[in-house]
Amino acid sequence: LLFRNPILHITCKTLKSGRKKYTAGNFSGTTMVSCLVTPSYIAVANVGDSRAVVAVKPELAGHYREEIKENLKSELTDATDELATSLQSCNIEENTSDQGPVFVALPLSIDHKMTLADERKRAEEANGKIDEIITPEGKIYEVSSEVEPERRLRMSRSFGDFFLKMNDTLPFDRQISIPVPDVVTLSRVDDGSIGFILLACDGIWDVMSDQEAVNFVAAKLYPRLSSPDIQSIEGKQAHVAAACDDLIQKCLELGSTDNMTALIILLDDLTSSCGDSKNNLMNEIDTSLEGKKLFTD
Repeated sequence: LLFRNPILHITCKTLKSGRKKYTAGNFSGTTMVSCLVTPSYIAVANVGDSRAVVAVKPELAGHYREEIKENLKSELTDATDELATSLQSCNIEENTSDQGPVFVALPLSIDHKMTLADERKRAEEANGKIDEIITPEGKIYEVSSEVEPERRLRMSRSFGDFFLKMNDTLPFDRQISIPVPDVVTLSRVDDGSIGFILLACDGIWDVMSDQEAVNFVAAKLYPRLSSPDIQSIEGKQAHVAAACDDLIQKCLELGSTDNMTALIILLDDLTSSCGDSKNNLMNEIDTSLEGKKLFTD
């Protein structure tokens, strides 16, 4: 509810006005990945193909893997299956590295693309046209609409992109592209076992796997965090920002040509970097959620 209701409320308010203002050739749209961290929980909501990954220590990766799988809130059967497959393929074996702590990368979101059969089915029922394309990496699917037949997207969920949301006989959540988030939750059982959370858009993931991105960030970030010149939260934030810059620069070198934004969350600094009012609010949210199903309708 904390995620879905505000997002869906905003969507309902903007869809009608967006349709009225739509003009041919207006292809503006965006994805979203957001993370809510409370004293006891981590929750990630995503719309589209931006992605969240949590870096966990190998000894608790199996525990977190099962919890993520259990707590995914999605109406998509094949999305649930895809997350389970992705989690199962994660290497949770103990290993060592000379470049800082070693973490296992676990997905906290699902890419909303037309490769998901449930998404293609909804798009076709909304009169979307699906094109199947064979690439060296496998099959991909693109969708277009009668409004803009030459404009195609591989994403199945987004904000904006009104040319895929112009069917006024259908509700907003049955359009070709929809803004409904999937939500994954994780308990903060032991923050010492979580290195960081990485949020990034598709330009990063086009050229790096989850594990490659986590390995790169850990190798760049942790030597900086052990530097004696860190005397404040601001100093640590500067080093985190530098690691984000390094990640984006590396992806440019690897040939990424899509949008790139990256955000790193360190859980151990969240309490000290928040004011008392924010900490009190987070504690209130925790109390209200204790013992209940989290972030569901």
